[in-house]
Amino acid sequence: MKRISILLIILLISSFQFETKAQNNNEMIQDSMIWHIYIPGRPDMNYLNAQKEVAQQWGVKVDYLFGDCVGTMDEKGKAYEADNQIIFDYFVEKYGKDWEAKFEEEVQIQLQQK
Repeated sequence: MKRISILLIILLISSFQFETKAQNNNEMIQDSMIWHIYIPGRPDMNYLNAQKEVAQQWGVKVDYLFGDCVGTMDEKGKAYEADNQIIFDYFVEKYGKDWEAKFEEEVQIQLQQK
């Protein structure tokens, strides 16, 4: 009976450690997820700040690449599309296929609060 109790305690401790490691790993993955957003022309900084806050609440960081007004740098934005697919897949998994509408709604709420 003692052996069974000891085995149960060991099993409980090891499962708790595994769960903690998995949770820490998920947090590290989210901390390293960066959503690259290309901004052509003159941006609305209030909107970008609200967008950045919502993205942070959703578990990702935002990195803006600012273009110019005539669009000569628009090709740079295409370079980020593949990298961003990881973020979009994460959003679909966590928030559903209509994540963009949900995200935009939260950005608008954030703007109204300011």
